[in-house]
Amino acid sequence: MDISSISSINWSALGSTKTQNRQNLPGNVAPATNITAAPKAQDSAMQEFKDYMSQTTAERMMYSWLAEHGITKQQFDAMSDPEKQKLLAQMKQEIEQKIKQNVEKAVTTNILV
Repeated sequence: MDISSISSINWSALGSTKTQNRQNLPGNVAPATNITAAPKAQDSAMQEFKDYMSQTTAERMMYSWLAEHGITKQQFDAMSDPEKQKLLAQMKQEIEQKIKQNVEKAVTTNILV
C-alpha cells in the first residue's frame, strides 16, 4: 500500500456529520425539522456516499483497520513517515493473518462436509 495514495483521499468528506440541537419537549417529541436543512443534509449524505464509493478496496480496508484500532485520520496524518510505514506493515500482517485463517477455516469446513 502506498502512502502517497493515502494522502490524496478527501478525508474531510469521510464521517462528517452535523448534529442538531434538540429542545426538551414534553413526551420526548422531536422538534420540527427545518425544511430548508433537509436538502442540504441529503446533499451531504449523497456526497459522503459518492466519496466512499470512489475509494479503492484497499483504501476502504485501510480505513476500516484504522477505525478498528482506534486511530483517526488526523492521528494517522500527524504521524511521521516511519511511524506510518510501521503501522502499514502491522496492518498488512494482520490482514494477511485474517485471510490465512479464513482460508484454513474454509478448507477444514470443506473437508469435513
